[in-house]
Amino acid sequence: MDRNFFIISDKVPGCFCSKCGKRVMQDSYNYKLHGEKCGFAKNDNFHPVRMDSYGYRLHKDENSLVFSICKPELIPIRGFRDKFSGGGWSVVFQAVFASDTKEIEVTCRKTDIPLDTWLALIRAEKVVKIHRESDRSIIHGVFPAVIDIHSLQMFVHIYRTKGYTYRKILPKKTADKILGLLQEQSLSKRVIAETGICRRFGNDFVNDRYRIEDYRMPDVRRKYRYPVEISLYYLKDEEHTCILKVLEETPLGVRGFLFSRDYVYTQEPAELYEIFQTDVWYREEDRKKLMIFADRYPEFQIRPFMEENRNGNILILLLSGNYHVLVEQAVKAGLLNVVANMGRLPVFEKDPLVYKNLKEAFGLPVSFLRKLDEDMMEPQVLEVLRRLRKHNPAFVDFDYFTEEMIRFYLDSNLYSEEGECRITGISELGSREILKILRYLREKQNLNYSFYRDYLDMCGQMHMYTDGLTPDDVYDAHNLIMGLFRDKKDEMMQKQFIQKLQMKEYQRLATDQEDADKHFFEKDEYVIILPKDSRDLVLESQQMHNCVRTYINAVCKGSTRIVFLRKKDEPEKSFGTIEVSRRNELIQAKAFANRHLDRKAQEFVRKWMKYKKLSIRTCDLAETG
Repeated sequence: MDRNFFIISDKVPGCFCSKCGKRVMQDSYNYKLHGEKCGFAKNDNFHPVRMDSYGYRLHKDENSLVFSICKPELIPIRGFRDKFSGGGWSVVFQAVFASDTKEIEVTCRKTDIPLDTWLALIRAEKVVKIHRESDRSIIHGVFPAVIDIHSLQMFVHIYRTKGYTYRKILPKKTADKILGLLQEQSLSKRVIAETGICRRFGNDFVNDRYRIEDYRMPDVRRKYRYPVEISLYYLKDEEHTCILKVLEETPLGVRGFLFSRDYVYTQEPAELYEIFQTDVWYREEDRKKLMIFADRYPEFQIRPFMEENRNGNILILLLSGNYHVLVEQAVKAGLLNVVANMGRLPVFEKDPLVYKNLKEAFGLPVSFLRKLDEDMMEPQVLEVLRRLRKHNPAFVDFDYFTEEMIRFYLDSNLYSEEGECRITGISELGSREILKILRYLREKQNLNYSFYRDYLDMCGQMHMYTDGLTPDDVYDAHNLIMGLFRDKKDEMMQKQFIQKLQMKEYQRLATDQEDADKHFFEKDEYVIILPKDSRDLVLESQQMHNCVRTYINAVCKGSTRIVFLRKKDEPEKSFGTIEVSRRNELIQAKAFANRHLDRKAQEFVRKWMKYKKLSIRTCDLAETG
């Protein structure tokens, strides 16, 4: 059933309801108000669509899936041009996917846009969804082998290349009976489903195969490990079909699957990522049954997979072949870290026909991908490793990678001379020193990487490594270099401050530097003096209760200038703080605690500004202080 919506007409001004045809004010409040009165459902479209926009629809037609592209239209009331009885969707493109073939039949085409372009527009969210149900549930109703899909592009590609051939080996009632989700051996009747997790001891499970333990979160990285019960059923037909029953038993309940060469049955759709990330244990009798299925259907590659992964998740092998050719190759190569992260790797979002193998897709050989943990399978990490392997293979020639090494790769631009490098301390190091750091990061246990990164950064800025590239105690080395770095930074800032003070533009602001100035301001009770160094700004800030100490860095950069207003008879006592921009503009003139100067002081400041040819850009100088 289609969703209700609102239409913005290109012929008649206004927005109209597709259900009743009435004109609606164009704002979200009125859309929601009218929708409630008109009986809109929660999953209806409360955002209006224009007459020149498109929507897509999926629906089941017997044993076929129908895909339609539609345009919105209004149904006019006879005799009126601006009144309508409602609206709907007119089909401009339609394709049919039959369950017994791989050929797509296009039954309607009123535009020149092909199917693949429509699918790309849907993925880019430029075409709205018309139907109420989810795409997956509608597709699963026609093709039961579809457990999960990422997009309609993915579904269409698999349909074209592999097909979703569905041979109804078993009727639904028989399949549900064989599945046996409520058998006596099921964990659903055991206390473990409510109180704890299973742990395996030796070759058997203790306490009637299961031992109950309270769950105390042993390790944040540890995954749940669930026993999977395997059963085999043989049905007499022409091909002597072998059906494998898999019960995935978890504390949350029991989920069952039936598999044959081209038959996948499950009572309800399941999340593919969740299934792929589940660790599995098998009992010895179940392993024997599994090998019978493996010998019967060698194309699943179950035996070599189980020989390499004794307790591997067999559901990955049985399900992955129907979804993406790269998933299938990754499973057969034993790259479970790739499969577990397929949802966030962009290569799985592209057309599988673009890539021929895993090396071409990831830019890294299979042997290299095996070295990465599941947490390291990030697009950014893979891109950096690709570039490093091309630029200098020695930087990534390790048996394994630690988390600290990966963070160092991301922080350091090691593969080119240009670009951002967030660690200053390695910008001038050679390949030998970089390799020394990488070995240190791999072998050092319990290393605080953040401290080590700051240590390298400060050492690089000071051009000295106080404890070498690989300090024994990172914490002590970090504290030592931080003290030296602060002292050097203060010393450099002091020099810069004094250099700015000695410039003519700064010196000319004082009233006691030249004889002409002294003569001009001889009868005034105020003077303008300059700070001697940066410490004067700190003292001024303490005495005047203002924030002028924070202007030290700005003065060092030359973006502003600070001078002091004093009384002639009390030159050491703070009286006023003045800021002048590099464009010779008066920015601030403050008294104690950022108050206005008194009237006499303001008159002197105006006289000083006129004499020094300064413009004013502040409201601190008023007629009354």
